Amino acid sequence: MRQVLNEQMKDEPDNLHYNLGNVALAAGKLDEAIAEYKQALSLNPKDADAHAKLGEVYARQNKVDAALSELREAVKLVPQHAEANTRLGDLYRKLERPKEAVAAYKSALGAKKDLPGVYFSLGNAYDKLGQNREAADAYRRAAEQDPKDADALYNLGNCYSQLRRFDEAIKAYRRAAILKPDDAEAHLRLGVLYLEKKDRASAAVELNKLKTLNPQYAEALAQKLAQQ
Repeated sequence: MRQVLNEQMKDEPDNLHYNLGNVALAAGKLDEAIAEYKQALSLNPKDADAHAKLGEVYARQNKVDAALSELREAVKLVPQHAEANTRLGDLYRKLERPKEAVAAYKSALGAKKDLPGVYFSLGNAYDKLGQNREAADAYRRAAEQDPKDADALYNLGNCYSQLRRFDEAIKAYRRAAILKPDDAEAHLRLGVLYLEKKDRASAAVELNKLKTLNPQYAEALAQKLAQQ
C-alpha cells in the first residue's frame, strides 16, 4: 500500500491537502478524505486528480450523483484521465448504462494501454450489449496482459462459443481450467464443446472431473453424452 500511496502523492507544496486526502482514503477515513480533497479543490479548482479522488470517495459511499459529477469534471479537465474514466465506467455499468461504460473505458485505455482490469471491465460492458466480437477482443487483451486471469479466459471462452469459434473457445476454457482446476463451469463448458465436436473421449474426461467437482453438472453432461 505504501508504494501505491507514494505514487499517488504530489511533490508540490500546494498539493498538501490532496496528499492528506490520499492518506485519509488509504486509512478508510472517507469523510476526512472528502474534506481534504475539497480543500485542495478550493485552492485549485482545475485539479483533475483531486476531482477524480473525490469522485472515488463518493462512489465508495454510494453517493452516485456526487461521484458522477466529480468524475465528469475530472475528464472534462483531462479527457483521457485513466483513473477517472475507469471509475466512470464502473459507475455506468452499475447503473446499467453499458454504452456509456464502453466509452469511458475506451477513454481510459486511450491514456494507458497496460490496464488488464479495464480491458476485463470493457469486455463485461460489451457483453452486456450483446457485442460478442468486441467483448472477445477485450477479454483477449485482458488475458494477454494478465496471463493468470482465469476469469478473463473463461469469459473469452464464452464469447468464442457464442461466435461458434469452438476451437478457440476450447483453448480458452482449457487455460482457465488449468489456472482454476476446481472451476466446474469451465469443465462443463469444455465437455459440452467436445460433444459439439463429436469428441466423446475428451467429453468423458471432463465428465469424470465433474463427478467430484459438481455432481449436478456431471449428471447434465452425462445426459448429453448419452444422447450422442
